[in-house]
Amino acid sequence: MSSISIKKIEIAEVETLQLLLENFVSLTNYRIGMYQKCSDEHISNLLILEVSRKLYFSLRNKIERTSKNKNLVSINLSITDAIVLLKCCTDKLNNCNDYEKYVQNKFKDLIFKEIINIS
Repeated sequence: MSSISIKKIEIAEVETLQLLLENFVSLTNYRIGMYQKCSDEHISNLLILEVSRKLYFSLRNKIERTSKNKNLVSINLSITDAIVLLKCCTDKLNNCNDYEKYVQNKFKDLIFKEIINIS
């Protein structure tokens, strides 16, 4: 399975992505309750929720393992992780400030370009 690598990401952007994922997990949790159990939407949201939580902790580990004097990092994402992060970045999350919207748009564009170039 292919993976996507995004290089030269500021730690502040990774922290913002993690915050956006946290909000996305809450929103997805809410959505799960809206659908009848075992419907396609319910199952899809369960999968998205599971991948989002895993990705949240993966980003947390990246932040914690990065030395304090290092400002730029790279992240490697599986295709599944990249698609869920893309979904997170395209969702309209409430209460986002300008910087969070900037990070959403930046990563939406970066991930989309990488996904369409997968052969």
